[in-house]
Amino acid sequence: THLHALLLNNNMLQGDIPDDIFGAAMRQLSRVDLGDNLLAGPLPLGLCRMDHLALFNANGNQIDTDPLLHCDARHGRHADEENRRHCQDELRKGMCRKLHGAAGSEL
Repeated sequence: THLHALLLNNNMLQGDIPDDIFGAAMRQLSRVDLGDNLLAGPLPLGLCRMDHLALFNANGNQIDTDPLLHCDARHGRHADEENRRHCQDELRKGMCRKLHGAAGSEL
C-alpha cells in the first residue's frame, strides 16, 4: 500500500480498535492519529511492529493502557529517521512492553 498517514482524529469513532488494523498492509504508516474519539479497549499489538511510525496519538479516548498514548515528531517535521527512532523507543518503553506482557511474548 502507498498509505503513509492514518489521520482519524476527532471523528467520533467508537468501540474497540480492531486487532488487524495495524497488520502487514499498514506497516508503512508513518503517522497515526486516533485522538479525541470514543475508542476503548486495548491497543492492538500490531502497533508495536510498525517500523516507520514517527507520530502516534491516541489521547482523548478510553483506551486500556496507562503511560503513553502519544509520541510526536520531536526532531522536526523533516527528521524522519530520528522521529521514527524516538517513536519506537517511546512505544517500546511504555505500551508495547505492557501489551507484549499481556500477550505472553517478548519484545
